[in-house]
Amino acid sequence: MKKPLIIIVSVFVLIVLVWIIHQIAYAAPLGVEQLARWTPTPVSLTAELGPVQRGHWNDRRHMKFRIQFQKRYRNHSFAVGIRTRKDGHLKLMVDPMIPRWYTARIATSLEREYLADFGLRSKVVIYETYIIGPQRLIGHSWLDPQGIAHVIFTDSGAR
Repeated sequence: MKKPLIIIVSVFVLIVLVWIIHQIAYAAPLGVEQLARWTPTPVSLTAELGPVQRGHWNDRRHMKFRIQFQKRYRNHSFAVGIRTRKDGHLKLMVDPMIPRWYTARIATSLEREYLADFGLRSKVVIYETYIIGPQRLIGHSWLDPQGIAHVIFTDSGAR
């Protein structure tokens, strides 16, 4: 009788601890200068990829860009994923626990770096992803012709 209760309490305590750690990780706002130091930096990623080439959305350069860009955030416990959609838009997938202001920064960085490395403007479609269940559309991001970033979050939840 005591063993199941101990297991339940232990699982509950573990869940609470994970939640607290997660809250602490995202609670302290990161400045732009802190994010700019995360590696690989935009400059080092561009240098690693070489000269601007458009290429196919699934070629080696695009895959390397996605992996290295994701690594920058994943090294700091930000669950971020990127895919290039067949329509040319970039699909940004983020952990629902990442605050919107970080998600907006990630989306605009993704667009600017994609433009710099591939010479292509691409709208970013932003999704929250869950371990269980479908992804949820939460917003869009794009650069206007003057290079000003726009991010709109929506609660439509469309897929």
